[in-house]
Amino acid sequence: MVVGAGLDGRRVTPLLASRVNKAIELYRKKLGIKLIMTGGQGEDEVVTEASAMTSYALERGVPEEVIILENQATNTEENILYIHRPR
Repeated sequence: MVVGAGLDGRRVTPLLASRVNKAIELYRKKLGIKLIMTGGQGEDEVVTEASAMTSYALERGVPEEVIILENQATNTEENILYIHRPR
């Protein structure tokens, strides 16, 4: 699970990029993991954090089918609650 950390327009911030990069690194180690991108859209954001992180990962060659989006949460507690909802 990659939790959000704010955006710069539609792009991930350096802090958020470092989180996504770590998740990508773990995925590439063939651990058989899914990447759960979490984070809703703040009042000052034009897209959800989850969608910006997904775009970032896709641009780096991560297949779409290994990414799960949770784009409703507004805090870390909600991230955890929402990823456990049945899909």
